[in-house]
Amino acid sequence: MNAQPNDMPSHSWLGAPIDARSLFAPEQAALMAALRGLAPADWGKEAVRFPRRAGGADQLVREG
Repeated sequence: MNAQPNDMPSHSWLGAPIDARSLFAPEQAALMAALRGLAPADWGKEAVRFPRRAGGADQLVREG
């Protein structure tokens, strides 16, 4: 690893930077369509739920 004055690794071996943002247009369009399709009530729901342990054991409890 070549050290630079700020001790950041050199990525010059990768070549010139490219602008790849346009390659993600289909994913961005799909995400925006999914977000626009949410009902107002959906915005208040939990996005991630962490599992609980049953009685201190390492078994997950299915909620529902």
